[in-house]
Amino acid sequence: MDRTTREIHDFLSTLHPYDALPPAERARVAGACQLAEFRKGDEIYAAGQTLPGLFLVLDGAVEVRDRTGGQISLLGPRNSFGERGLMRAGVAVTAARAADDCRLIVLPVAEFRRLMAEQRPFARFFQRGRQDRPGRAALATTEVRHLLTNPAITVDPATSIRAAAQLMRDKAISSLPVIEDGRLTGIVTTTD
Repeated sequence: MDRTTREIHDFLSTLHPYDALPPAERARVAGACQLAEFRKGDEIYAAGQTLPGLFLVLDGAVEVRDRTGGQISLLGPRNSFGERGLMRAGVAVTAARAADDCRLIVLPVAEFRRLMAEQRPFARFFQRGRQDRPGRAALATTEVRHLLTNPAITVDPATSIRAAAQLMRDKAISSLPVIEDGRLTGIVTTTD
């Protein structure tokens, strides 16, 4: 292995789900990856652009933004991004820009797809939470109206916290509007 491939291999060996791959498979993946460097402010990809692969932050920081420019997340070392687009026809649903000078490992599309098809721990990692909520891959860009229950599930101010918590659990929702005299007076959430 050359020095760059060794650095990628050693990094992947400490990062799930790559640490769950058999050693020979992990070495193959490291050999297929590329190292990309970006300066602070550089665009990594734009929304709607075909992705070259899955990105992993080796060092530095990356900000991921939605189509309106709103920041979704600020990612540091050991984080990956681009998987949502790769799992949806290979087109970016977000934009990514270097928040600081950074080095990224790029796992090529073909290798990502091969691992998804052949390596169960890898596929489980990237598909977590997606089977029970179709469209969750696009949650950041989904319009709110598509997430609302109809009719709205609400409570009144006299509802006990225990009853509200049971209702949220039973209906698999994380918040309840509090309605009094037909007007919104507050919101109760699972973290209250």
